[in-house]
Amino acid sequence: MEFLHFLESIRTGFGDAFFSVCTFIGSQAVLILLFCINFWCIDKQLAAEIGGSFFLSSLAVQDIKITLRVPRPFVLDPTLTPVETAVKGATGYSFPSGHTQTSASSLIPAAFAYRKKRLLSAVLYILIILTGFSRMYLGVHTPADVGTSLLISIVCAAAVMYSRRRCSADKWYICLAAILAVGSVFTFIYAGKLSAEGIIEYDYLADCCKSAGAALGFAAGITVERRFIRFSLKESSFKGYAIRFLCGLAGAGIIYASKLFYSESLLLDVIRYFILLIWITVIYPFILARLRGKEE
Repeated sequence: MEFLHFLESIRTGFGDAFFSVCTFIGSQAVLILLFCINFWCIDKQLAAEIGGSFFLSSLAVQDIKITLRVPRPFVLDPTLTPVETAVKGATGYSFPSGHTQTSASSLIPAAFAYRKKRLLSAVLYILIILTGFSRMYLGVHTPADVGTSLLISIVCAAAVMYSRRRCSADKWYICLAAILAVGSVFTFIYAGKLSAEGIIEYDYLADCCKSAGAALGFAAGITVERRFIRFSLKESSFKGYAIRFLCGLAGAGIIYASKLFYSESLLLDVIRYFILLIWITVIYPFILARLRGKEE
């Protein structure tokens, strides 16, 4: 806690604003943008590695959170004052850090893929560090939270990238999907059991189930796309890529915003996340394949 109190003592208005922006790098919105632009327009293999690394580490982090159930640092130490704007997004248990995991697990594969472009790769690694540091600066995570998330993300990203280069593409996709499916089912059952026993509250159950639903959608989606669709990434112009990306993103936005039209329901929320990933990996690619043809 001493380190967090030290960071609190040197906060400035500019620092609060800067690190609030940095922490946004670890949000779901940034992950979706990164995954979609790669999957639809640039490199499907890289997108699959990003998604595999993220969902594998996400399930691990969620399971650890509900197992250890560590409160936020400002709850453990009432004398610590977090930056007010960060508190709203600091939901769930503290250990490990979800924002750090999101940033690291999604950006590590991208940084490695672009390692020959040293400046871009360095920027991506710096963004990971800034995201983790921002969670401590804002007073919503401890060094242990951040460090553990970084370690989990590195291990998961390395496993996904190494296995991709050691296995045939078809075998890798099937194995990744199977592992994520098993992990998702485990998280559903484990979180449900803890909730039924009154050990975790509804909000924590919801976080786990939404993560598992999205991971299951990703696992099913990449398998179906690889086996039956194989849409082409080719476009004739930058304008074509921009239209492709924006149209797909609009569809994803409509699905994500659909929660506004129904009352609170965990089952519907899980289905919403599942369908969102199916739209990204199957439905929209199928539309693109019908318009442009399969890859050769």
